[in-house]
Amino acid sequence: MAGGKRNMEEWVMDERRDAGKRTRDPQSPISNIQSPVSNFRFSQRSLADYLVCKRRFRLRYIDRLVWPAPFSQADQELEALMELGRDFHQAVHQQFVGVDPDELIAGNPDGRLATWWKAFEAHALPHLPEGECWPEAVLSVPMAASWLVARFDLLIVSPSGHATIVDWKTGRLPDTSDLAQQMQTRVYPFVLAEAGASFNHNQPIPPERITMAYWYAQAPGDFVEFPYSAEAHERNRQALQSLIDEILGLPADGFSKVADFGPCRRCNYRAYCGRDVEPAPAMELVDEEIDFLMESAMPYEIEEDA
Repeated sequence: MAGGKRNMEEWVMDERRDAGKRTRDPQSPISNIQSPVSNFRFSQRSLADYLVCKRRFRLRYIDRLVWPAPFSQADQELEALMELGRDFHQAVHQQFVGVDPDELIAGNPDGRLATWWKAFEAHALPHLPEGECWPEAVLSVPMAASWLVARFDLLIVSPSGHATIVDWKTGRLPDTSDLAQQMQTRVYPFVLAEAGASFNHNQPIPPERITMAYWYAQAPGDFVEFPYSAEAHERNRQALQSLIDEILGLPADGFSKVADFGPCRRCNYRAYCGRDVEPAPAMELVDEEIDFLMESAMPYEIEEDA
């Protein structure tokens, strides 16, 4: 399909291949695959998946199984939304690197992309603070015996040194209280405070000068912001250290299935666990899946010197 549009599974495979990673054979017995978490790069998405279900973490990040659930109508709807979300992120990226996104937007037959883009121009762009912009900025920090990595949709550092991390979403806006507790809201400011000096004239960015912001295409009038603080930074340090230590200490057979079937509605791996449940609406899942796809371009394992 040279020159054609790749589906989500093909895109994940290609990104991992480009990063020098090889996807494991889905037919291989899970019990025969050794865990590589001792040299693993953790991300907000992988930590969030672990907190939802340890088995999901293993299937997705250790065994590298992709799209194992039966490809139902709901899955097709989710894939279509993921394609749209990926195109929207690409359009925003082009906007901030000086490449006109009009051709990308006009070439998409789904009118929702054009609608989102108009909303972005009308609501998101005017709300952004002044400052130097870094789209798709990536930072990592040593954490426990491993690394914690963050990939920002957009980082803006003002002349006064205040930093705003902005993340674009195309799914459904959750309750603000739930969004405040999400792993992304905790990990991104933490990593920036620890490793963001290169974006601030080689000066560390204090936690109290960091804001985490979200813009949802489904709720374009809302620009949800979470100021960071030194107290939150230390709480996050302890919580993230403890969580990563827990994962690193698990034996290969310690990644158990969640007891409650509720999270299985939001999991593409439910078929591997014998959980035959109705999937959640695609609009509730798309942002999690796009986060995973974006992070899939980054290798999860730390390369060791030959």
